[in-house]
Amino acid sequence: MDIIEAIQARTSVRTYDGKLLTAGQIDSVNAAMGCASCPLSGRWSMALQRFDPDGPQRPGTYGVIRGAGDFMLLGFDSRKYADAVAAGFAMEQVVLACTQMELGTCWMAGTFKAADFGVRTGFPAGMGLQAVIAVGHPAPAMRFVERVTRFTMGSRNRKPMERMFFVGDWSCPVTGSSRFYESLMMMRLAPSSVNSQPWRAVIKGDTVHFYCKDANRVHMLDMGIGMSHFYMAERYRDTAGHWSIDVSRAPEPVRGMTYVASYERF
Repeated sequence: MDIIEAIQARTSVRTYDGKLLTAGQIDSVNAAMGCASCPLSGRWSMALQRFDPDGPQRPGTYGVIRGAGDFMLLGFDSRKYADAVAAGFAMEQVVLACTQMELGTCWMAGTFKAADFGVRTGFPAGMGLQAVIAVGHPAPAMRFVERVTRFTMGSRNRKPMERMFFVGDWSCPVTGSSRFYESLMMMRLAPSSVNSQPWRAVIKGDTVHFYCKDANRVHMLDMGIGMSHFYMAERYRDTAGHWSIDVSRAPEPVRGMTYVASYERF
């Protein structure tokens, strides 16, 4: 599948069939990690770790994940929002590569016991374990608890485009005629913590200015994930552009919004 199909197909899988990744799949995931990048400044570290899904040392996920033995670990400096954005941006490329391999994934930024994973990360000093992504083969049938979780978190419910994206200023919602509409649609499909969807954007000419609603460490991680979807959609359509951070060019943020970055199409 191409990257647009992967974005549309990706969903959070919480129940796995217990089968571990094959050697070939491990090589492919590690290769995707090695190729992951972010055009914005920031530091992160990734690792792929294996646990026995039925063993006594299986990691704690507070009942969210069942049957997974392989996990992708993401570390960055939680004090630096730029690192959170860059880490999310890069890791989502790996997540979508897994989707293209027909593997299931599920982001976790709070529903895991860090101590169960942290001793194995080997991350550089200053980079704590901030997120864990289960990866594996989806189980044939979804557990009841997963159905409840999806309903509770509203994972099938997305805010409408016109509530998140605007043209010119914050008073004019985006329409289908916008040159960035399709790429922003891919951003709308990105996963986020408890389906918070913190991404907002204002289009001015050839530039999209991105903002985070109620900014914190996790929401900035979500911003990176969403911006990665946007950028991959832009690249898929063979449009050229570049990222920058210049608050002086961006519309004044409204209450609750924090400016993150801008993307200008050439």
